[in-house]
Amino acid sequence: MRRTPADVDRLRTLRATRLGSWQEAEPELRARADLDLHRAVVVATHNPLYLQLYSSMIEVFAVHMRDEDAEVGGAHELHHDLVEAIAQGEADRAVAVVSEIFRPHTG
Repeated sequence: MRRTPADVDRLRTLRATRLGSWQEAEPELRARADLDLHRAVVVATHNPLYLQLYSSMIEVFAVHMRDEDAEVGGAHELHHDLVEAIAQGEADRAVAVVSEIFRPHTG
């Protein structure tokens, strides 16, 4: 993993912001907080191609997130686990958690 200590600090801050956003009734705020965390995960890879690909798809993700009324399953815990897997340099665990995060959306 290529993440830096600064990346980990940012991920943890954005994770807390994301969790707090679910206390608000505003879907746009929740979507922005979720997307900010996901973008920071991509940035932490330090892979310019991955960042470009993610950035080109951000509006698709944003529309989906705004349309969600509530948190899906245990996604808060999964996002916590994802950030900690990245922080601890556990790539295989991070991949497994991402798969779990997306499972409800893959039909």
